[in-house]
Order: sequence, then structure tokens, then C-alpha cells
Amino acid sequence: MNRTGKIQRMLSELLWAGFVGLAAPSAAAAEPGVLTIAVPAEPESLTPRNGCSYAAQFIADNIYERLTRRQPDGSIGGWLAESYEQLDPLTWRFTLKQGVSFTNGEPFNADAVVAGVKYYLDPNIPSRCVGDFVTLASAEKVDDYTVDVKTSKPDPILPAGFGLRFFVMPPQWLTNTPDTESATTAVGTGPYKLTEWEKGSRLTLEANPDYWGPTPAVKTIRLLPRTEGQVRADMVRTGEADIAINLTHSAASEMPKTIVEPTTEAVLIRLNTQNPILSDANVRKAIALSIDTKTIVEALFPGVSSQLNGQIARKSALGYNPELTDYPYDPAGAAKLVETSGATGKSLDFTIRTDLLPNVGELAEALQAMIEQSGLKINLVNLDAAPWRDALYARKEGQQRTDMLISAASNVQFDSSRLINNYFGLGLFSHADSEAFQAKMNEVAAMSGEARVKGYQKLWKEIHDNYWVIPIFGIDYIHGLAERVDWQPRTDGFIDFATTAKLSD
Repeated sequence: MNRTGKIQRMLSELLWAGFVGLAAPSAAAAEPGVLTIAVPAEPESLTPRNGCSYAAQFIADNIYERLTRRQPDGSIGGWLAESYEQLDPLTWRFTLKQGVSFTNGEPFNADAVVAGVKYYLDPNIPSRCVGDFVTLASAEKVDDYTVDVKTSKPDPILPAGFGLRFFVMPPQWLTNTPDTESATTAVGTGPYKLTEWEKGSRLTLEANPDYWGPTPAVKTIRLLPRTEGQVRADMVRTGEADIAINLTHSAASEMPKTIVEPTTEAVLIRLNTQNPILSDANVRKAIALSIDTKTIVEALFPGVSSQLNGQIARKSALGYNPELTDYPYDPAGAAKLVETSGATGKSLDFTIRTDLLPNVGELAEALQAMIEQSGLKINLVNLDAAPWRDALYARKEGQQRTDMLISAASNVQFDSSRLINNYFGLGLFSHADSEAFQAKMNEVAAMSGEARVKGYQKLWKEIHDNYWVIPIFGIDYIHGLAERVDWQPRTDGFIDFATTAKLSD
């Protein structure tokens, strides 16, 4: 049996081992009016400047609201802002909704927006979410319900960015609440309030009785963090939970109902160009040629994976380059590149997040086996969510960089800028370290229309040719549902239970 055949057999055996371990169902009563959701992890923090993870979204997206929101037709419309307009290349004016209050009684007005901008831009406090506002410079109150937002350079998609991570918070609460407290509390204008967080066990959201918008159909949402996907699936099967988030294909097959959530996620391997081994573009290319994506997705992610065609942008992103293709699978070519580079037998650490996606352990072992065919030695480093995030952000002098790190990049702006600004040049997650490429990124980011599209397509081509990251595949999520649940996830990346979930008690 050849090496590829052995890897295919290994993947099949790993999947079968997980499948036969399914627990037998047992009877349990679901609570009327309570939607119980088994999630992969609890938030690392609810502090808005740091709570950027998928786990944090389950809370933040139902408590905090933004100024703008993506509409069903793909356009960016108002949310807490009634409207917006661009006054000049560096100024956007937002006219705010009136009659809205935060759950602590403070009124929503221009003061809240100005305070929020200052909060995110505070130079004395690092912000893990600031990468979504790279051009934001200041905000100025015009009147109680009008704000002018200034950018450091022209930013034609600022309204889309404000609909992404700019959580609007009550200014007095924001001023008087240290990050240590806002990490575990939240006060917004949204349809739900956080009423309980028992660390490691549960979080509870209750419907906001004074919400300005439509009354949520579900009064109580209970989130139960459970790392193991099979455990989450068993909770639905036994009646302990109504929804199991992010399941493997085999676990989902045992669910009463399933739903596939379209995402913008792109699974990738980030490479550290400062590493002496990976500074050689031929070694980076060898890693790309070692990976048999087709075998991986057929074995581990059937029906929920898609080709990335050599870029970490999905087809929905503005600036996606349709002329690129996935790197070919060429293990012999990879081995030759490693040998001629003098890297045969050299070791690299490969950092994995244990709850990143279903079957991530099996994926990591498959990638390890494939890359080692080239002659490199790959050491798997498995990390929980919190230390993995530290590793993701570690790029400054004195911080320990990873050699290789697996990540899943999301793009709810549906614009190539979010991915390129974060992962390339001198970006927040970048290990590519190219000032010259950063200058090109800055130039394209100020463009609009067809020039912007062509500009990002050209940047994706340069990224593809430099092997700074290795795109693997795009992935959607399978969720398991109890019979009594009706849930249709949004397609724009927001986890909004107020308008998308119903229970038939």
C-alpha cells in the first residue's frame, strides 16, 4: 500500500473509532421556553476590545448591537444608525436611532458612539479586535443623535466595518467598569441580557423586556460549553440540549435534525517567515505540495467543505481571484524541494487549537503525516483556546512565534481587506513580515469599485506565489437540532437567536 493509501486508511480508522463510541440515548425532559445550546467553548472574554472569537459571538451578538448591519441583498444598512453618508474622503456621518436605551438605563446617543471609538483606540490598552478598525481615527459629536467619524486615510468600507465588531456600549458603564469586570459582564441595547455565567459550566441569557425591536420568540437561552463534539451531540440525543454546535459528519448523522450553516471560514496553515527553515520559499512551497486536500475533505469533511483555489478568501469576498487554483498535490516534488534546500530531517512545530473545528485532531495528524513525506519532521503542539489565541497574536519582538499554526479565517465583511489586513504584510496575525507588501495593501484598501476588485485580485496572486500561508479548504458548520427547535442561522456571520430561533414546547 502506498503512503497516500495508508493516510486514507488512517483517516477512515480515526473516523470509525469516533463513530462506534456513540452513547446510547436516554430520556430527558426539555425545559419549556428555554433553548439549551451545547457550544464548543465558553468565551475567553466578553471585553469588547478582546472578545473577537466565535465563542464570544454567542453572547455578544445577542447583547451588543452595532451602528450598521448587512441586509439580505448584501448591502450595508442602518441598525443603531438610521442612516450614514460620506461627507469627504476622511469623514463619515452617522445619524442615530432615537428612543433606544441600554439595559442599565443609560440612553443610547452620540455620547455612546464617541466613547466607544475612544475605547477601541485607547493607545494604553492593547485591543485584539482593533484589526477590524485599522483606519479609525476619532469621532466627534455633532448633536445628540449625529456623529462624525474620522478615518486616518480613505476607507470606502468603513460602514461595513462598523457592522462587524463595533459593539455600542453605555458610556458611563464603560468609564466605570474595568476590563476585569467587563470580561464577565455585558451591557448593551440588544434583545437579551446576560444574567448568569458560571465559569466552565453555563451561561444564561434572558430576553430584554424593554428591547426596542421585535420581542424574541425564545425567552431564555442557556449555553453549555462542552469541548468534545460527540458529547454535544449526545446531549441533543438524550434531551439535555436543543442544539449541538459544530459537529462532525458522523455525529450529525445521529441527530433528530441537522442544519448546515454557510460560513466565510477558510482553514489555513500560517507559516513563520522568520524561522530559518521557513524563510526559504522553496520549503514553504514543499509544504503546500505535500498536502492532499482532496483526500482530507472526502474523509473528514464531506458535504461541508469547498475549494479555496489558492487563497483564504471564499468566493463571496469582494476581490476573490477566480484565476487562481489550489496548489497541486506533488509529494515527490515536495521531497525534492526540501532536499535541495538542505532541510531534510529539520524539525518544525505545528500548533493546533483543540476545539478549532470538528475532527481537528484527525486533520492535524493527517497533515503531519503528509508533510513528513517531504522529509521535514513535524511536531504537533496541541493547545486549548486561550493559549492558542496568545500564539495567534504573538508577532512582536520578544514574543514566541509559532513555526506553523492552523487557523480558520472568517470574513463577515465579505471584502478581501479583512483577511489580507490581518494575515499579511505587517497585519495583526501576520508572520509574512513584508513592509513592501504592506504598502501595496494600504494602497488597495483606499480604492473602491472595480479598481478595488482588481487590486485585491492582484494581491491574492502575489500571496499565492509567495506561500506565506497554505490555504487548505473552506468549511461550513453542521449543527444538530432537537425536534422541537426551529433555527435558521444567518448567512452573514452573526449569531442572532432573537429573530432566527423558535421552540415548539
